[in-house]
Amino acid sequence: MSGPRARLVRLAGWLAVALAVVLPRGGLTGHPDVDVWNHAWGYWWFADCLRHGVLPWRTGLLGAPSGGVLWYIDPVGATAALPVSLTFGAAAGFQAVMVARVALAGAATQALAEELWGKGAHAWFAGIALATSPMLLCELHNGISEVVAIYWVPLVLWTALRAARTDTAGAWVRLGLALGVGVLANFYYGLLESLLVAATWLVFSRRFRGALLAAGVAAAVATPGILALRASVQAPDALIQRAAGLDRELASHNAVDPRVFVTPGAFWSVNLEQKYGEAFRHTGYLRWTVILLAAAGIAAGVRRDRRTVAFLGAVAAGSLLLALGPQLWWGGRFLVVDRRPLLLPFGVLQRLVPELAVTHPLRLSVAAQVAFAVLGSRALVGRKPGWIAAAALIAAAEGAFGSLARWPVEESPAAVPTIYAEIGASDDPRAVLDLPGDIGTRMTTSEYLWFQTVHHHPVPYKPDARANDTGDPATFAHLPDRLARGRAPEPFGDAGLAHLRENYGWIVVHTDLEARAGAGGALRALLEPQLGAPDERDGLLIWRLTTPSPR
Repeated sequence: MSGPRARLVRLAGWLAVALAVVLPRGGLTGHPDVDVWNHAWGYWWFADCLRHGVLPWRTGLLGAPSGGVLWYIDPVGATAALPVSLTFGAAAGFQAVMVARVALAGAATQALAEELWGKGAHAWFAGIALATSPMLLCELHNGISEVVAIYWVPLVLWTALRAARTDTAGAWVRLGLALGVGVLANFYYGLLESLLVAATWLVFSRRFRGALLAAGVAAAVATPGILALRASVQAPDALIQRAAGLDRELASHNAVDPRVFVTPGAFWSVNLEQKYGEAFRHTGYLRWTVILLAAAGIAAGVRRDRRTVAFLGAVAAGSLLLALGPQLWWGGRFLVVDRRPLLLPFGVLQRLVPELAVTHPLRLSVAAQVAFAVLGSRALVGRKPGWIAAAALIAAAEGAFGSLARWPVEESPAAVPTIYAEIGASDDPRAVLDLPGDIGTRMTTSEYLWFQTVHHHPVPYKPDARANDTGDPATFAHLPDRLARGRAPEPFGDAGLAHLRENYGWIVVHTDLEARAGAGGALRALLEPQLGAPDERDGLLIWRLTTPSPR
């Protein structure tokens, strides 16, 4: 079967795989205690800005009362989601992109395997292996939309191989476009893709004219985004600011133990739940099903495909080496040589591009995930479809049930309490103050940003909705992280109450989150004597603030 019908069958197949992986159930893909809320909010913000004819760059919706400059971390996904977001809402747009990215991970890896080994059922194994990888399942759990976009790595590598083999201007331009957009989609993957393109050129091409054409197109596409990112971080009113010493702080938090790539079960490089109380999950587990098939693929291809097999092996080794991070981590600590840390290639990379906040080394293992999947498919060339399907199912099951990843993937509710629709109907321009400001180290309070997709009023929180990082220190001087630490908040004086009434039209206390912070009733005890009895509904305490009297 070939032609349009074959493409439709392939598209339907990958959509089915993606739906089985993501298993959408009406919410937002991602655990409610991690990053799903602020990423899904960005899809709404993009659509809302363009609906009103403004660029998604400066906003007064976050960091109230001042607002500030914001570069949303997933502009490619938010842009791709626009037709769905504008028609069916941001939740649908976010979900559509998450499903599409899993499907594209499979389709792009399948195309890469076909480019290297020819068409056949074996190429489906390569795609399924990547689409069901524990790494991808964990990032779906985390709700970090731009990290889910792993398909750019096999896509760019495929276009690079096509350009090297055909050496046509069109192929080099397509490579440049893929690389440029891939950089914008995720800067980690962009760095990785740049290295892969350079390696592909050295091994398979060395044609300078085509390489210059691709580099020029990629630079033209990616440079504005890179400059915008840099400008957004350096702006005086930046909503996201890079703290001094961030690399050092995150080094042990995001450390990568080499055993994570080969150890089945719930193996943590750093147990984020136990050590930090976080719900994030990260793994680079390659799965022994895929590892053993990759070894068989190397043996099968060593005669006829020696250069290609060696190339993929080098890609895998280099990717895993970069993914180890700035220093070698083993058993919960960094290893030292002669009392000095051993600087690894990722540490050199951090020093070369420090302004890009390169602090998550495990993301650079995607190329190894791709290489192992494609090498595994080499072992299945010419095998019966039944055997290939069995291998794919075993690999998928090992990822879903034999690793740190969880399946079904967690979802967060997309529904918003009814009070926010009522707030949205008001023409009062003042902000909404959701409390408590935080409940410790979890990201749950970022849901306040999602509520904004219904009420459309400013909030004091910045993209990571935390009490210690807002645009309103005058209010949060009374309520920083005291609830999380079990200390009573401080009463507002006359000036504090006047400030509240001037800037906020509503205060909404989420009693379930307050209870999780171990301070149930503390906010009511603070606010009720000064603001009167609240409206109570659905576990919420709601104060409607009157405007301050003119002096």
